[in-house]
Amino acid sequence: MLASGGKSREEGKQKERQIHRKEAEEAIAMANATVKARYDERRQPLMVDKGQEIFLRQNRGYTLPDVVNHKFSNQRAGPIHILERVGTLAYRLEIPPN
Repeated sequence: MLASGGKSREEGKQKERQIHRKEAEEAIAMANATVKARYDERRQPLMVDKGQEIFLRQNRGYTLPDVVNHKFSNQRAGPIHILERVGTLAYRLEIPPN
């Protein structure tokens, strides 16, 4: 009698675990959808055409040559001419030699 009662308890626990797991997966999916919707509201895709000129933002640690004071140096390099679009966010640029 204990064996059959133990099996039904285990089956009940497994069903309960499956229910909780399903609820957690649904909650995670809902949270992901909410975050994606908020991100998509504010994001504007960067669309640059061939022939336009852009300024490149320099990350921390990168500097332009011949700049003595790094604190007041330029944070952007340019204007740089776009030769062609290679991929979704990839462009071939005409980098000046200096």
